[in-house]
Amino acid sequence: MNAHMGVKRSTLSILVAGAGLAGICIAGLRALPEAHAQTKLPAFAPRTISYNEADDLVALEKADKATSDLVDFVQPGVVHIKSESKMTKDV
Repeated sequence: MNAHMGVKRSTLSILVAGAGLAGICIAGLRALPEAHAQTKLPAFAPRTISYNEADDLVALEKADKATSDLVDFVQPGVVHIKSESKMTKDV
């Protein structure tokens, strides 16, 4: 059959060996653990934030603490992007 198709036996054996090696590589890659982004978040107990009508210092401290907790929780996800351009406008 190989003589009729004009394919040498060595060429066919290299092709079969390459396909077998590719199968082994794919099987090896499937055995590797998957990579995931870091999903560890700090412990933050959810609670309702409300402001009292009272003008006392305790209410102000509660509001300050609540805002501080919120900032600490959100801070790891904040990204600052700064872009500078030295291009001049061509008039």
